[in-house]
Amino acid sequence: MYKVLLVDDDPFSLAAAQINFEEEFEVVSFESPYDAMKYFHKGNRVDCVVTDYMMPSINGIDFCEALSEYVWHNGPVILLTAFGHSEMIDFKECKHITMVIKPCEWGEVVETIKEQICYHQK
Repeated sequence: MYKVLLVDDDPFSLAAAQINFEEEFEVVSFESPYDAMKYFHKGNRVDCVVTDYMMPSINGIDFCEALSEYVWHNGPVILLTAFGHSEMIDFKECKHITMVIKPCEWGEVVETIKEQICYHQK
């Protein structure tokens, strides 16, 4: 079973995603991106990161860049956002990130996670 790290500062969105992902993945979830980074610094690993874009302390892209710099080596990241492509700054620089526009169908997100894990394992 693939292990997915889920980060969203909204506890309701976090719970909804976790419920929808648990049938397919082992899920580790955090409301704080900084707590998620601590999880990696302890030596833990996952197959995919799913994170919200708009968080109060750090946005999803900066969070992913922080992971890349220290512990995350360009593995698959799913970025959940209510923003459209034109609003995303520096998004094209992050080739390992797949963006999903909210609201979204959870089944489609599950399939996207599986596809990205398989693609990055090649």
